[in-house]
Amino acid sequence: MMTQNSILIAGGYGLVGQQLATFIRHRHPNLPLTIAGRNPEKANTLAQELGNATSFQLDTEQPTPLQSQQPRAVVAVVNDPHDYLLMDAVQQGIPYLDVTRWTERLRASVTSLTDNPLTAPAIFSSGWMGGIASILAVR
Repeated sequence: MMTQNSILIAGGYGLVGQQLATFIRHRHPNLPLTIAGRNPEKANTLAQELGNATSFQLDTEQPTPLQSQQPRAVVAVVNDPHDYLLMDAVQQGIPYLDVTRWTERLRASVTSLTDNPLTAPAIFSSGWMGGIASILAVR
């Protein structure tokens, strides 16, 4: 089960999530992490490898994926097609960072936030996906 003071990485045992979790662990060995996703075994295996980490079963296809848990922050490295994870974090006042939302979904997600006042940051940082186009444009 997740600790309330942890950084929750949704999709934390996938390719990007595992790299992010490992990077955070090397830079901040004492920071509690929660590795979350639909497969509790994969999440638990990585949590044990990292140390100072827990696992949490999370499904972004469910309306309240955080299940009333309140981590310190949520980092989404998994698709959130219905904005359930985004809205759950926003409604609980949990800082939210998304690095996977592609451009066409970004507009709909920002629109869905207009009726929900933010009490914590919600950052969409998926520009890395378009990095190739930016590099080619500069050349």
